[in-house]
Amino acid sequence: MIDKRVGIIGGSGVDFSKDIKEAQWVNLDCVYGKPSDLLLYGLLNDVPIAFLPRHARGHIIPPDQINYKANIEALFKSNVTTVLSISAVGSLNDNYLPGDIVMIDQYIDNTVNKNISFYDKNLVGHASLADPICKKLFNQIKNYSNQLNHEIKFGGNYVGISGPSFSTRAESRMYKKLGGDLIGMTVPPEAKLAREVGLCYIGFALVTDFDSWDDSKPPVDVTTVEKNLLKMNNKMKKLLKDLITIFQLHEETENNDSFQNNIVTDKKYRKNLKFNF
Repeated sequence: MIDKRVGIIGGSGVDFSKDIKEAQWVNLDCVYGKPSDLLLYGLLNDVPIAFLPRHARGHIIPPDQINYKANIEALFKSNVTTVLSISAVGSLNDNYLPGDIVMIDQYIDNTVNKNISFYDKNLVGHASLADPICKKLFNQIKNYSNQLNHEIKFGGNYVGISGPSFSTRAESRMYKKLGGDLIGMTVPPEAKLAREVGLCYIGFALVTDFDSWDDSKPPVDVTTVEKNLLKMNNKMKKLLKDLITIFQLHEETENNDSFQNNIVTDKKYRKNLKFNF
């Protein structure tokens, strides 16, 4: 029995399943429904991992229909304590260029799905999201990656939208004025749910385009996104292989037992809990 795995949520364009040894696709029963796909258990650089394709193999689930609760529950049940998220983003800031890999540290949640909490019926809880990304692990990766000379930009404000459509020019300019650096469709729900159950969440954003705020640049489209993701695939895979040990050695989150600690509902009124995190 493996005591602990590193959880990896893979997004658009990055597939390293062929690099995983002792690979086995595993079906998990989750009380919150079906995860996006089976989980791939195995070893990456001899580190036990649980990999979940966010949009399923073949990219068949759009961002607004992902079962985020089931995905995080499945990782939790896989003895995951640290979650690495990889996602494609557009840039709202000239300092972030297509081809850049960015470790985000903040987000603005502008998604419209309000059912993104494990504190659901008959249970009220309030998780702290002032720093939604695991700061200790963020700093560890920053120090280690500098030693390896990886080209990563550290820090960025991610604006989350529901999708699946890209933004209008007016929306894109609004998000930029709000202080957004990057824009995508998946990070806020994952980070929020991971925080609620005490998982350490880190997000790597792969910049593919300039969204639609700058009239002097072509607006984002699928062709541009896919072309640039293909160019970044090997760079991200190498980075992940080099950093995976850091994730394995990371022992603490800032939110151990946070799910229970954040409940404000009186114990005698806590009814029909779906899952005891």
